[in-house]
Amino acid sequence: MMLWAFLMEGLETKHMVHVYARYGRGKLFFTKTNQPTPEELQQAKEQLKDIPRFLPFFIIVMVPAPGVTEGYALLCIMSPAAYFQNLPAILCRHLARAEQRIRVAVCWFSHRDIFDVLLQKLRAGVAVELILEYDSQNIQPRGLDFQKWIKLGGLLYAYRDTALMHHKFALVDDRLLLTGSYNWTYTGNAENLIVMDDPGLIAAFHGEFNRLKSLSVPIRKIRPAEVKAFAAFPLFQNTHFQLTDLRRRISAGAGVWWVNMGRHPEAWGVHFREHRMPFDHTGLLRPYWTAYRFWDENLLPDIMGENKAGPARSVRQLARRMCVGDVVLAIAKRREIRALGVVQSDPRPFAGEHWTTCRDVQWLRVIDDTPLILSRQLSPASAGRFRGSALKIVQALFAPETAPDI
Repeated sequence: MMLWAFLMEGLETKHMVHVYARYGRGKLFFTKTNQPTPEELQQAKEQLKDIPRFLPFFIIVMVPAPGVTEGYALLCIMSPAAYFQNLPAILCRHLARAEQRIRVAVCWFSHRDIFDVLLQKLRAGVAVELILEYDSQNIQPRGLDFQKWIKLGGLLYAYRDTALMHHKFALVDDRLLLTGSYNWTYTGNAENLIVMDDPGLIAAFHGEFNRLKSLSVPIRKIRPAEVKAFAAFPLFQNTHFQLTDLRRRISAGAGVWWVNMGRHPEAWGVHFREHRMPFDHTGLLRPYWTAYRFWDENLLPDIMGENKAGPARSVRQLARRMCVGDVVLAIAKRREIRALGVVQSDPRPFAGEHWTTCRDVQWLRVIDDTPLILSRQLSPASAGRFRGSALKIVQALFAPETAPDI
């Protein structure tokens, strides 16, 4: 009975701590998500009042038993914490507490606040190791200064295996694990971060970090020529869209767009291979990327104003109205369908010539020889919504033997 009372008291105390922790996070970060209900707060208050009544029993009866005090402390205190808001700030807070070593494995890293915290730890003598994808998403002129990282003594490793290194975790002093879905970037996606101090999990992630490092090469000088092209496609390389999948997607309301390949459609070969769709050859979005590092359509009017004529109309359509999951057709000479793909990302800066912006697109069908010819010409604009029968287009591209005339 005494053991049962001890166990129940410990569980109730643990629940009380969690309730007050959630309540405190809400007050600290001004968020209403994951807040305790009034009933939970009332139960926590009752448990807080109950602790003094249990304390004499705990001290006199339970403390002398070997390991009991430690077990009670672990039961009440050691528990994973899950976060869904203000993830960069939470990461920075935990990383800033490192005293000896930080090990990081993250696919994509562009958040300057997190980067600055790691630079501060390097200056303070903390050993910091970083494994990432050595691609043009991470290594770019507007990106983080990884050469400064190396100069300060940070160890940088480029993951070289053929598969994508899609981890997002950090080990702080081998006593704290930070992991979850959140890439260390500026993103508006719904993400999560889990913080835990479980020794078994920390040891497992330590082993995985060493395995990743064995598949990576140390980088001592940033050389743009060695950077591989970024493409979101490796995430989907084992996904095969069937004709029924595309038909279902379009029937469910996905937008269907066309983009003009311009006067030199043959130059699009590299974009098809690297699964992207460049746009904005007039440079209308260049001031946006100069002012901001991440995409937020609500900021676009501050840069472009209300201009909706000519090229601005096409840029607005591709940047704001096109959505992830929409279908896009690459059009040459206003009638020739050269490719069909599915949009995979928001707009991002494009570092190549002629365009300022691109989206990641999983090009599902690229026609190299005989293009599919539309029955009428499209407008000479840069892009627009496709007003014909998209289902007929899909049928003609994926099952030409059964396709009707388009």
